[in-house]
Amino acid sequence: MKFCRRFFILILCFFLLSCVSTVPGEKAVILKNLSAEYFNIAENYLAQEKYSKAIDNYNLSLRTANQKDKNQIKYQLAKAYALNKNYNEAQDIFFELYEQEKSNTILVQSLAFCYGKNGKIDEALTLYKDIYLENPSQEDVANNYFLLLLEAKQIDEAKSVLEKFKTDFPESKKISALEKNFEKATEVPKETETSEPSSSEIEEKTKN
Repeated sequence: MKFCRRFFILILCFFLLSCVSTVPGEKAVILKNLSAEYFNIAENYLAQEKYSKAIDNYNLSLRTANQKDKNQIKYQLAKAYALNKNYNEAQDIFFELYEQEKSNTILVQSLAFCYGKNGKIDEALTLYKDIYLENPSQEDVANNYFLLLLEAKQIDEAKSVLEKFKTDFPESKKISALEKNFEKATEVPKETETSEPSSSEIEEKTKN
């Protein structure tokens, strides 16, 4: 009986020690905290406009993040890429997030911005037209849509958007800049004037 009792105590001690070293969920908590630390470091670098360092730390944060937090980290990572002018990398991440939440106006604008920077004007216009029609009261959306239309040389549509912008946002400080952009886009280049040859030049050519 004594042997059985001692054996039971040893087994119990071993079990208790095992529980201490492997607390359920402990690893997940450690990884989450580690991810949060890297994320906070990345946020500080982003605020300081040190985008490369922010990108490195957002990527480190992603490695140990739980599924719930990954999209937030990915969005910040994509933003850092865009601010660092890594538009291809930013576009890929924004597109991944956009596929999950196509009604998110911020994601649509972010993706359209990257499309524009990567020379994909038609794709950017398609996205912006949808959010422009769905969000007519958002000044920034109308502003960006107008500028994209000018970039795409769609002058008639741009003119229509500009007139509506002035009606919808009569107090906007952006109106003057938008009008100047429109004038510049529709400005007809002056033809090079050809001067009439002088009499001396005619005489010189006649002699030759």
